[in-house]
Amino acid sequence: MNLDYRNVLVALDGSQWSKWAEEWAVHVATCCRAVLHGLHVYAARMHRTRFEQMEPGLPEAYQQETELRKLRGTHDQLIGDGLKLISDSYLRDLHRKAQLGGINFRTALPEGKHYVEILRHARKAKADLLILGAKGLGASEMTQLGSVAERVLMGAPCDILIVRSVPPERLGAVMVGVDGSEFALRAVLRGAAWAQSLGAGLRLVSVYDPEFHTGVFRTIAQVLPEDTAARFDFRSQERLHDEIIDHGLAQLYRSYLEQAAVELNEGPALETELLRGKPFQALVEEALPGRASLIVVGRHGAHHERASLIGSNALAVARYAPISVLVTAGRHRARRSGPKALASDQGLLWEPEAEERLQRVPAFARRMAKRAIERYVRERGLDRVTLEVYLEAKERFGM
Repeated sequence: MNLDYRNVLVALDGSQWSKWAEEWAVHVATCCRAVLHGLHVYAARMHRTRFEQMEPGLPEAYQQETELRKLRGTHDQLIGDGLKLISDSYLRDLHRKAQLGGINFRTALPEGKHYVEILRHARKAKADLLILGAKGLGASEMTQLGSVAERVLMGAPCDILIVRSVPPERLGAVMVGVDGSEFALRAVLRGAAWAQSLGAGLRLVSVYDPEFHTGVFRTIAQVLPEDTAARFDFRSQERLHDEIIDHGLAQLYRSYLEQAAVELNEGPALETELLRGKPFQALVEEALPGRASLIVVGRHGAHHERASLIGSNALAVARYAPISVLVTAGRHRARRSGPKALASDQGLLWEPEAEERLQRVPAFARRMAKRAIERYVRERGLDRVTLEVYLEAKERFGM
């Protein structure tokens, strides 16, 4: 399982994060024998606009139109030529490394708005991997993700690597977030290839959040009319939630890890882990330098909507992770319809009276309750859910 990028675009600005991005770019281009595109954007027009805005405040001697024209010409030449020289210097070292490594290297020095030109050139170069530093020259102590990096991340048409350190050498595993979506499966395959290229292990992490459902449950209990709340018997339903939802979610997300492992078949040493909590927070907290060398997440997740540019968890991980983050584009369809835990319950019949009782369980908890009851029925060697068996399960689970 190898990295297969063909066109790698790295955006540079002379900052420390940019220098680290340069190292990653050389590593990937070498592994893939990809074309390496070095890019620096300079903003001469922005400086010209600023100068024009300051003109009214210049000394009176410079307010004559002839003098202003001279100043503008001198300014444009100094800024334009100066920024061009600086841009050349940013790319010179990368060019030298590419030559030493036998890498096919191309440069671009567009003028304009940084994130706009980076995204435009990524499409023009048909880049399948975009690399840039998490911060830039304007970073402050409070900066977690630079404005250019975040805007490029939002609009990236391909995989994007947000760099926070030099490429590791066998230090920590490549950690991949898994949520059962096709976007996550794509991230798993990419993560395996990156792990192999770095000589690192692969760690698949799935995070479920039972507290979210608890909060929803309590909110429903507070807003329903008294007669409806009495019908649902929320005290019993809350016990059901603790027994069923928590266990059911854990089982569901564990099955996502099993499914991801099946998709890999072969590759680097594999470790899986199931965690509780907010997905992005758990991933960030697990990504300790030395334990993990890179986090890989899909651009979207299980609740993707077409209008979304990027999933909330992917964006939060890119913002807050202490290490480099790869956000992958695209999907991967599983080789089978779903993991064992999600198999169809064909052959297990529900009698109408039992089905009617199940409908009294709140909709958001009903699927988990149904699974728990069917598991109970199968443990007893039965092939149908009768009212009697349902009531037995109800008593067992405190429903």
